[in-house]
Amino acid sequence: MKGCFFKLLKIDATTKTSHVEGIDREMMALCLGGKGLATQLLLENNRAGVDPLGPDNHLIIASGPLAGSSLYGSSRYGIFAKSPLTGFYGESYSGGNFARPLSRTGVDAVMIKGISDTPVWIEINPNRVLFHDASNIWGQNTFETEAYLKQNAGGKAPGIMVIGPGGEKLVRFAVIKNNHHQIAGRTGMGAVLGSKKIKGIVYYGDRRKTFHDPDGIDRYNRAMLTRFKDDKGGQAYGTMGPPMMYSFGGLCMIDEIEEIVYLNWLCDSLGIDTISAGNLAAFAIEASKKGKINERLSYGSAEDVAKIIKKIARRQGVGGVLAEGIKPAAEEFGMQETCIHARGMEAGGYDPRILKRMGLAYAVSERDACHLRTTFYKAERSGMMPPEATDSKIELFKDFEDRCTLFDSFILCRFFKDLYPWEELSKVLFLATGLTCNPGDLSTIAAGIKDNTRRFNLREGLTSADDTLPPRLFGHNLEGGGGITQEELEILVSDYYRIRGWDAKGIPLDP
Repeated sequence: MKGCFFKLLKIDATTKTSHVEGIDREMMALCLGGKGLATQLLLENNRAGVDPLGPDNHLIIASGPLAGSSLYGSSRYGIFAKSPLTGFYGESYSGGNFARPLSRTGVDAVMIKGISDTPVWIEINPNRVLFHDASNIWGQNTFETEAYLKQNAGGKAPGIMVIGPGGEKLVRFAVIKNNHHQIAGRTGMGAVLGSKKIKGIVYYGDRRKTFHDPDGIDRYNRAMLTRFKDDKGGQAYGTMGPPMMYSFGGLCMIDEIEEIVYLNWLCDSLGIDTISAGNLAAFAIEASKKGKINERLSYGSAEDVAKIIKKIARRQGVGGVLAEGIKPAAEEFGMQETCIHARGMEAGGYDPRILKRMGLAYAVSERDACHLRTTFYKAERSGMMPPEATDSKIELFKDFEDRCTLFDSFILCRFFKDLYPWEELSKVLFLATGLTCNPGDLSTIAAGIKDNTRRFNLREGLTSADDTLPPRLFGHNLEGGGGITQEELEILVSDYYRIRGWDAKGIPLDP
């Protein structure tokens, strides 16, 4: 198998030591890298019930087998750990050009445990790992931190990941940032890095992967460029991106795009997730309206939302409660029936009362209320699966979910999903690694990875009773129709277990 170094860099932040271990080649062929590799490492190294913000929660930074190549959408990396927001499986991904310097260090993944006694930033190259004092930059925002590390690190074209004040203060939805505006946003990976007193990590080196067919990759890229130019979805993302970031717009009722852009920038600067922050800001406004908190906050006020964001990132006043996430905040304010989340993570901008299988996606995702583990909103909105349908027909849902799992093991950008159907994934895997896998083989690999993420969550206390939606969504129909009942969701979840080959309690059966 090409496209991999078969090396894992282990770092102990407590002792400030490191060493490199080999990765089993057969295991790598079964998990392919990225999410598959990281999940296996978490199962092997994290003990059950570990404190997400404690020294024994391992943080894994991983690249995929396509990283370092010129294949479109491959310049991404993933971060994995037990989530401090949910207590279950944590994963987040980011783009930019970071994946290339990460791969130039000559390892497929970096795994960090322990807690430094003082703030540090870490420098990684193929020959050594250096620990530097970060006391002088502890408290700086992400932009300032990244500029400082760029100026003070060695090596050419370094990849730099940093946290902001949110990560330092252990805000449970803190992010990790790279390349100025690229964010590994959800599940609180920035809080895990902050708990280890690591302000940032710099990567650089001269190691290069060997790919199976470099000339074939060049030919494939030329053909892909033609397809991409004709793809309307790719054109839309390339020119506009997702500028409405719905939580500050729809939930907080802010309609000026300039104000929404500012609030997103503020979150990036302070190092907290925009989806969670927007949900919590709207929740705080609702709490204010109900007299549950002393702050006087209004919908539509970007100034009020900005104040809440700053308080969250600094854990000041009511922000200290909100920094724990929506579920603890709702319990503190006595508003459990009001909040929208799945297992403690705030939902993305797709309403399961209209898109019922997105409700299933929220309910069974290993990353909890996540729209990206299936991206099934596309199938429902495009008519591939009528959103109001009450019959289950879970096969297409599983197909979407499995392909997204492969994307996260290859670590390909979701924006390229329409350009990489199963057959194309088989092609690029062969070009990069030499592995011959037909779509059925890839689906089997993806199913195995899904089983492992489920095993991780079951080990952390997940039960089938957790595979549900908040009570507020049941029986609360929208004007003009649309709604989901608990019975409908239970049927969908039961059929999902069946097609995954899990038992009636959602436990994967041994192969």
